[in-house]
Amino acid sequence: MSGRPKQRSRKYRVRRLINSEQFWVFIFDLIRSGQNLPAISKAVDVPYRTLWGWINESDENRQRYDGARKEQDEMIRLMILDYEAKNLFKYGE
Repeated sequence: MSGRPKQRSRKYRVRRLINSEQFWVFIFDLIRSGQNLPAISKAVDVPYRTLWGWINESDENRQRYDGARKEQDEMIRLMILDYEAKNLFKYGE
């Protein structure tokens, strides 16, 4: 077999990940919960540019990513409003 054993195992792992629905559910759940793509790529040991490329090469994954980002934005917006409401009440402004 060509290639080094470590490279072969990495390529095999990559093929398994990209074809795993559980992997994509995990990625998009992390995005919804507020994680950013560079941190996620580091946690799953996949280069950021590779992960970003996988998302963009599939229309379905790109739509899921965009939806997850919109949900993340809404979650952050609600957290900010909640924080402002608590501080407004706290300081009576």
